[in-house]
Amino acid sequence: SICFLFGVEYDKIWTASEKFIAVKLNGKWGYIDEKSREVVIPLEYDDAGDFKEGIALVKLGEKWIYVNKNGEEITSFKYDDTYAFNDGFAQVVSGGRWGYIDKTGKEVIPLIYNGGGAFIKGYTRVKLNGKWGVINKKGQVIVPFIYDEINRFNEIAEVTINGKKGLMNYDGKILFPIICEDLNYLALEWENDENSLYIANASIDGKHGYIDKNYKFVPGTTNRQGIFIPDKN
Repeated sequence: SICFLFGVEYDKIWTASEKFIAVKLNGKWGYIDEKSREVVIPLEYDDAGDFKEGIALVKLGEKWIYVNKNGEEITSFKYDDTYAFNDGFAQVVSGGRWGYIDKTGKEVIPLIYNGGGAFIKGYTRVKLNGKWGVINKKGQVIVPFIYDEINRFNEIAEVTINGKKGLMNYDGKILFPIICEDLNYLALEWENDENSLYIANASIDGKHGYIDKNYKFVPGTTNRQGIFIPDKN
């Protein structure tokens, strides 16, 4: 379908990201400035993503590379998989090995891992030899590689060992013991009522309940309206 933007006809138009708009014309993608409406990165790519932290992913053939807002390609087409920047670093994959680059395209953490998440506040989860741990931006191991899974990595992460789940913070401190058969960290603390505050729902020894802001398990049931009712005992 034909799209019009500022009176110019394009094949496709994405929403603006960091004041740049990705546009497609005659099968090729590039970027225009949101205000000046001028082409700022030539329409010469096969696909184009959003800008994030001043960097975007663009595709040529089967490979993706990174470009900055000056249109400079900061990496070559050597990676099998690429991810958006977060906290100054981006995950890159080659030959099944994961590592991280900075905004100059330099590999700041070598491609030695079997998996990896986005950096958040200077830390990320990475997988090595089948186990997950946490490293910082210097590549230093902060949490040893002992976990089967580390999920929802943010201020607090869900961790799993031998099918049991618990909660951990950035530096590996266990906030709630790894004893849950099921656990769902709610990411944002939410208020069930004016007197109670829960951060996760969980099941322990077959009993359902929630974990409160003090990391205590509160058993109870959830009614049809989705309201949690703590046990009275």
